[in-house]
Amino acid sequence: VKVANAIIEKSVGIQKPILVFLPKGKESIATFMGIVYSRNFYVPTDVKYPKERIEMLLNVLNPELIITDSKNKEKLSNYGVLEKNILLVEDIENQFCK
Repeated sequence: VKVANAIIEKSVGIQKPILVFLPKGKESIATFMGIVYSRNFYVPTDVKYPKERIEMLLNVLNPELIITDSKNKEKLSNYGVLEKNILLVEDIENQFCK
């Protein structure tokens, strides 16, 4: 629910692609469920994908939002992703767990 609330607060809309740029694990699965709960669809993207594949996904999908962690945020910036399109899982935890 925390992820869904954060997405809704960003005013992404519904039925939009949201890229998940996280390592495989329980955090990414919880993120998938939050995205579905927000009435959008997730695109799982492993942080270990080659640069070309990530760039292709970004160009084809043009995602409204990308959810990542602070460790991988810089990689997205290197691909030209704007700060306003990035949502950090740490920020979700901090904002909605008070």
